Amino acid sequence: MAIWRDFVYVAFVIDVYSRCIVGWRVSNSLKSDLALEWVWWFNHRRLLEPISYIPPAEYEEAFYHQQKTDRLDAVLN
Repeated sequence: MAIWRDFVYVAFVIDVYSRCIVGWRVSNSLKSDLALEWVWWFNHRRLLEPISYIPPAEYEEAFYHQQKTDRLDAVLN
C-alpha cells in the first residue's frame, strides 16, 4: 500500500468460517512479527464458536489430555 512517499504493510486476520476480517495490524516494515503476533493471538486468545468458545490452543491441549486419560483408563481396566 503506497502512502505519500513511504510504504506500509497490513496484515489481516480472517475468520475461516465467515471470511470476515476480525483483526488487522499495520507496520512500516515487513518483519515476521507482523504476522506472527496475530498467529499467537488467534491460537491463544480468539474464542471460536465451533469449539465451544475457547481458543484453539486450549482445545488442542484438552484433546491431548483426554487422549492420555483414555489410554490410562484402558490400561488400568
